[in-house]
Amino acid sequence: MLFIPFILIAIICVQSFSEGGDTGLYFDSLAVIWLILSYINFNKIIKVSGINPIINKEDAITTLKSFYDDLTFDVSSDNILRDYRPQRFFKAGRVITVIFHENDVYFHKITLGKGDRMYPINGPIDYLKTKDIAAHFLHLQETRQKETSLPSLT
Repeated sequence: MLFIPFILIAIICVQSFSEGGDTGLYFDSLAVIWLILSYINFNKIIKVSGINPIINKEDAITTLKSFYDDLTFDVSSDNILRDYRPQRFFKAGRVITVIFHENDVYFHKITLGKGDRMYPINGPIDYLKTKDIAAHFLHLQETRQKETSLPSLT
């Protein structure tokens, strides 16, 4: 059922190519590539190994605050940080979830549209943003490990 849009766009691309329509072919090809990337990257979770649960949570909060200035963490618990911002007028909503399991940290971001429905078309963008968040988290963890491994000067 999920492949029906891909099949329809592929048919349009082939038809456009056979009729000699170059402009339509380029647009359709880009649309097909974007939809395939969206399907592949939709709802991806990024796993990162951390130092320990307490430091992981501190670094995750610091990381998210450096990317977003309107975090609430209203629906969070001990092992889960979750930020929910509903869609407003022309600004898309989002759900950011961080799960802590032992020393591992799992990052996930999804864009919400009208009616708080997930936007699968934003799959590549959400995936790249999640990768950026995970990379920043790893940088904080590496910095923290270097600080703790340095010998004391006193």
